[in-house]
Amino acid sequence: MNLKKSISNFILIIAIAMGVSCGNRETSEPQTEESDSSKILQEKQNALEAEILDQIDQLPEVKKRREVVDSITKGEHQLISYIAMRPTDGEDHYWVEVSEDNGDVLVNHFHFFYYPAEKTIRYYDPIEDQILELEEWRSDTLHLGGAIKNEKDYNF
Repeated sequence: MNLKKSISNFILIIAIAMGVSCGNRETSEPQTEESDSSKILQEKQNALEAEILDQIDQLPEVKKRREVVDSITKGEHQLISYIAMRPTDGEDHYWVEVSEDNGDVLVNHFHFFYYPAEKTIRYYDPIEDQILELEEWRSDTLHLGGAIKNEKDYNF
């Protein structure tokens, strides 16, 4: 009986080894590489998006909000800027969100549109569904950029 069991185990080990070895084989299909022109376009896209995010991060309202959130949460929450939407056939702008990462979800603080043809930033008010020039947004005493002027104004 032990001989039959040993032979069965040996065959099983060989079968497993062959299966593992077959699973690790590389295919002989040629790998497709991006063309040089698509790599260049991607690099330009990445550089443009990095510049857009940098411009948004340099807005005084974003800088101030970042300081306040960092101070109130003692560095536990961070404001992050990211591209929420890229231009499409129907839309000629980038949608940039500035959101607080509280560890569970992203909480939006600002919505901006960046128009690459004009190289301009506009504020999007989702409550009123309005796109405002930054000057117009800043002149509004209730605009979100001024709503949190210090730590006592911050509500979780």
